[in-house]
Amino acid sequence: SLLDTNKFKKALAEIFKDFDFEKNYNDLKEKKGENFDLNIFIDFLKKNYEITDERIKEIEDKCGELLKRIDEFLFPEAKKLLELLKRNGYEIILATFGRKSWQEQKVGGLNENIKEKFDQIIFEEFNKSKSEFFKTLIKERENAIIINDNAKECLEMKEALGDRAEIYLLDSKYSHNAEHNFKIYSLEQLYQYFKDLFEHNQETKKQFKIA
Repeated sequence: SLLDTNKFKKALAEIFKDFDFEKNYNDLKEKKGENFDLNIFIDFLKKNYEITDERIKEIEDKCGELLKRIDEFLFPEAKKLLELLKRNGYEIILATFGRKSWQEQKVGGLNENIKEKFDQIIFEEFNKSKSEFFKTLIKERENAIIINDNAKECLEMKEALGDRAEIYLLDSKYSHNAEHNFKIYSLEQLYQYFKDLFEHNQETKKQFKIA
C-alpha cells in the first residue's frame, strides 16, 4: 500500500518490453493464480520464447538494479505517515503477501531509514484474510489499524478479524473491486487524518490536565 505499484510495474514492463509483459503478467496471475515472482516469470519466458542465457542474465541484472532503487517507487507521503505513526507510539508491522522470494527482494531494496520504521516485517504467501499472522495479531492486541488498497481484501479481513480491526482503504485500481462502505483515502488524506487525530488527542489531554 505504500508502494506505487503502477509505477513500479511500468518499470518492470520496460525491462520485459520484448516479451508482452502486461499480457503474460495477467495470464500468470489471473488464469494460473500465480503471484509475480521473477524466477517463475523467467521460467515462463524460457518455455514460451526463444531467449538466450545472455538475455536472461541481462534481464536479471536490470531487475536487480531496479530493486535497489525501490525507494523511488514509494508514494511521497509514505515516509511521512510512517514517521507520524512512529512518533505517536504505534507499533508498525509491514505485512507482505505474495511470492516470498519476490517480496523479500523488494523489501531488501528499501533504504535502511525506511526499514527501521517497522517493528516487524512479515512475509506471507497466503490470502490476507486467512493469515494466521493477522489472527494472532488481533488476539495479542486490543486493536489494530490495517491500511490496505484492495476493497475485497479489506472486506475479507473485516469479516475475519471483527471490530477490533480499524481498516483504512487507500485509493487504487483495486479499491472498487467489491461493494463496500469504507471511506477511500489517498495516502496524503490518510496522513492528514491521523495528524489531525493525534493533535486533537493531545489537545484533549491538555484540557483534561487543566480541568
